[in-house]
Amino acid sequence: MRASVHDAVREPASEVGRDALTVPVVAQRAGVTPSTVHRRWGDLQEPDEMASPSGRAYIRDALLGDPDGGNAGRCSAYAAEQIEVILGRAAARGERTLGTETVVDHVVAPLRYRILFRPDGLDAARARSLVALVLAGTE
Repeated sequence: MRASVHDAVREPASEVGRDALTVPVVAQRAGVTPSTVHRRWGDLQEPDEMASPSGRAYIRDALLGDPDGGNAGRCSAYAAEQIEVILGRAAARGERTLGTETVVDHVVAPLRYRILFRPDGLDAARARSLVALVLAGTE
């Protein structure tokens, strides 16, 4: 079910953008009820989805029992694709950009660590401060 819901979010998000997504649209595409989506993921517009208890469980589930690293590799590749889209949009606006691996090392990795092990105090402001530090050239 998780995979169905995540696919149901990814596909329309790439077509119409995340802001246009609604719980009923995602539920219909995933073949579940809207209450199922609300119960497990809450509001789709929440920026810190992975910091929620179900989001942390999703990350753990994705990596648990993954002896060949296939799940981790797919998660990593998906994250890199999303980062490249964000960096491409920033470059198109004439903004300073960094390499994908720099963003992974200095923004994504600390956020994932906090999501899994120290979720208190994790919010959009924390993510913005990590981005600001990287752009300023400090760690």
